[in-house]
This record gives sequence, C-alpha cells and structure tokens, in this order.
Amino acid sequence: MIIGRILGGFAAALALAAMALLAPSELARASTFNPQFSSPVTFSDSAPGGHPDITIPFDIPPPSALGGAVNFADPSLGSASDSQIPTGAYIGRINTVAKLGVVNEGCFTDSPVDFDLVDASTPATTSVLIAGGSGNTGAGNLAEDDGDLDEDGTVEHPEFANKLIIPIDIVILAPGALTVFPNQAWMTSAWGAPSLIILGDPESGPTNTGISDFCNLSSTSTTFGVSHDNSCTAATPPADCTTSFAGFSMRKAGDGGCPGTTVPNECGFNRATNPATTKTLRARVYAVSDRDYDNDGHSNSLDVCWDVPNPTWDPRQLNALSGGDADGDGLPIACDPNDASYNNDQDGDGWQNRIDNCPLVANSEQPGNGGGTTPNTYQWDRDVPRGQPVGDGGPGADGIGPACDPRPTGPNGHYHATVIVSRVCIGLPGADSDNDGVCNIDEPSASKCVGGVNDADCDDDGVPDRLDNCIAGSNPRLPGFAQSQRDLDADGFSDVIGDISLVSGVFGSQGGNPDNDGVGDSGVPGYQARFDLNYDSVIDVIGDISILAAVFGATC
Repeated sequence: MIIGRILGGFAAALALAAMALLAPSELARASTFNPQFSSPVTFSDSAPGGHPDITIPFDIPPPSALGGAVNFADPSLGSASDSQIPTGAYIGRINTVAKLGVVNEGCFTDSPVDFDLVDASTPATTSVLIAGGSGNTGAGNLAEDDGDLDEDGTVEHPEFANKLIIPIDIVILAPGALTVFPNQAWMTSAWGAPSLIILGDPESGPTNTGISDFCNLSSTSTTFGVSHDNSCTAATPPADCTTSFAGFSMRKAGDGGCPGTTVPNECGFNRATNPATTKTLRARVYAVSDRDYDNDGHSNSLDVCWDVPNPTWDPRQLNALSGGDADGDGLPIACDPNDASYNNDQDGDGWQNRIDNCPLVANSEQPGNGGGTTPNTYQWDRDVPRGQPVGDGGPGADGIGPACDPRPTGPNGHYHATVIVSRVCIGLPGADSDNDGVCNIDEPSASKCVGGVNDADCDDDGVPDRLDNCIAGSNPRLPGFAQSQRDLDADGFSDVIGDISLVSGVFGSQGGNPDNDGVGDSGVPGYQARFDLNYDSVIDVIGDISILAAVFGATC
C-alpha cells in the first residue's frame, strides 16, 4: 500500500477570491450536519483485477459546516507505491465549488476552482511524520507555498511564498498509519488506506483577505487508475502550460492522456488495482463538523455572535437581508452595541466584523493589524496545540479568538461526526443482480432483509444499500443529518465487543465542554462524537446504547 504518498495541485488565489460553558442539561441537537456523497462513488472499471478511474462526489450542503475529514479507500483496493509512479505524472483532477462570504458579506458567492493533480515526490518520513516547510517539522505542513518545493530547507521558488498560489496536497498513507496520532487510535487498518486533503499551509497564520467566510463545499474528484502523461513536463512545454500573473510565471499541469506524446511520458503506470475476485468495496469518509458554542445552529466560524444565540439570523444572506442585522454591517443585532449605526469594523482592529474572530475585542497584531505569527494569539485560534490530544476528540480550534474565548486553551462548542459510505461491486457482469453496489455473494440472507435477497434497501430505512452505512440494521437519517454509525470498528457488523462496548465504555461523557471532558476535571473521559448516535452531544443509554442494541448482529 502507499506510504506517505503526496499528490499535488495548484490554483491561483485570484481565482479563489472570485470564490457560558454548557451543563449537560443544556446540550441539545443545536446544529445540523449532513456530509454526503451527492451521487454514488463510481469505478470506471469494476472487473476483478481492473485499474479503475475513481470518481467521488462529496458535498457539505448548508447549513452544515465542515471541520475536517479523512477519506478511507477499501482495504482490498490495491495502490501503487511511491516508486512505481513517476513524479510529475498527471493522475486526476478535483472540481470544486466553494460557497464564500466575500468582503464582510454573507455566504452567497459561488467560487468554482479546479485543481489538476500530479504525482509528487514523497519527502523523507519518520514513521508517519512528514517533514514540513519553513523550518517546521509538524505533520501535515505539506502546502508548498513557502517556495521550498523539495523540502530541503532551500527556497528555490521564492515567488511561491507570496501567498498568490494556493496549493492542494493529497496525502495517502498506509492503512493504520494514523493510529499513532492523538484521538485517531481507532483508525485501524480495517478502515483501509486513509487520505487527507490539505489546502494552503496549515502552519501559517490567518491572512486578512477579501474572503470573510468559507461556508460550504461541493466537490467532485477523479483519480486515474492508470497514470496519464503530463503534457507540461517536457523540457519545452506548450505555451498553454505556463500562466503569468502578478509579475511571475507558473508551470501548470496538463492531461496528456494515455498514450501520451511528450518526453518524458508518464503514461501507463498502474495506480489502483481492483481485487482479483468478486468483492464489495466500500469508500468511506469520516467527516467532522465545526463547533457551535451557543447552540443556535450556526457554527462558531460563521457565527459573529458566537456566545449569544441568534437562530433566526441567516449567515447565508446579504447582511441587510439576514433577518437580524438592521444596519447591514455584518454584526447581528444580537451582539451589536448599536445596530442602528453602520460600522463594519466594530472594534477598530483592521479586521471586518464577519472575518474577525473577536469582533467586539480588538485583537490584531501591531504594527500593521496582522493576524498573528504564533498559534493561539491574536486572530490565530488554536486552542489545543497541533499534535496534542483534544479532550472530546473533536477539532482542536473552536473559531473563537483567544482574546475573547472563555476558555482559550480548550475548544468550546459541540461538534458532530460520522462516517458515510458508498459501495461498489467488483465482479464480472451479473455479480450484482440488483445493481445496489452489494455483490450477490455479500448480500445479507433473505431472513435479514425486509424484502428478501436483492432488496436494494435491505433494512427498509429509506437509505439505499449502496449508500447505507449499515445495510441490514435500520438506520434512518435524522432530519438535517447524515446517518450516524452502527459499525464503529469496521468489522462489518454491529456487535457487542466492537460497538456496544465502545459506546457503553464512555457512558456519561459529553462533547463541547473542555471543563467537563474528563481531562483534569470531574467529567467522564473518552467522548467521541462518532459514538453520539442521536447527535445530542451526550453518550447515554436511551439515545446511543439502545440504538446499537436494536441492531445487534446486523450486517453493515
């Protein structure tokens, strides 16, 4: 399997620009979270031993807000090693539409951005720690916007350090590689090969650009089973392989197809290989929401009044039409000291209200109204240092600036998490008679399906088997939410040892309150939002353990 493999892509930032702590009784299902495959994952070749192009359509529809995600390829899907694919090979593309808030306004600007993906060299690793740029060695600092493209400490391309280039890196690791990281011990090899998408440089502080909010995302990624030629790697590339702006030139990538025509020719190297026999494969995404401190349904990152509930305000409308901002200055009436007087920078710190994570407390670094150069200072929020465990297993930053955060060293606000699934049957024609993504040999027995064998919704829960994360255990979606999990250890069943015991072992734990998470306090430790099956932020009998007990023994 691939260890530490990196795929790289670039897009211009100019294009993107066009783009009271809670007691348990107070916790409620206060925000929605509905990550989804907008359509099923598809393989261009589903024959045993084939080399499929894999297309994954992934959406975070409003009002959900994404806090992070890990993709898992099925353990039975073969992947090439780093040395088997030539550096520079064209291996796919990602088409995205980001919903942005621009220039202190609401989230209604669509910004389409496409990324060409090329195979990149894997930097030296120790275990799964991938060296970063700019002198950093923290895992995850893979964004090449520091100008040091080969991570050797020398800035070969200083033009890339001016923030006009937005890189995207996809890091593909071996199954189980993430288990050594805090809060991720559960991501065992049973889940398959994990991959992470990193946009920009996660080791850089915030910048005060025209983008006020990153609100939602719709994306379709296609990665090739067999590498294509990159038409732009030739010593003298075609003219359209170079783009110029802001006073410098940048080499692009081009899909030269297969067979290709340029030298070097990167076509024809197998990247993905189906299992040799008939088998149902699962593509999974573990998705985590942003946090919501005041339980009003708006994630902290979008909620200008993060500590004052204002559920009727709509952050996805023009400020003046949002239903709670009379003067249209981006500061809703719930926390605006004077909503009859327009002031788009209430605290005068150079950061407009919608982008300011402390809009009523000046918190920019002087001189120059900067965002901060050290984590968890000024506008750079990072409650828990990178590489350290988070008490409730969720995002380590809560979107509340340290200058106004009631608990600046602990992330505040509940979050949600789940795993979504899409199935593909690998086999000869006829291997999946009902075309539900589950191969005939893997279908639950007739006694376990409401409609018998070849029932495309075996458990009759309204979720088709292809997209159901537990096909024989009824698991209907709650309004506004994706399915919660029933198989917590990826063994294919909902059972006592692997699932019910995991949840009952943290009975009474809660998320979103760093003063009651069992870390240095009287709370119950071990909360993970993926255990919270009814999305109420508390692990309890009626809401969670009984849900698992009801589907005990079900095939997932």
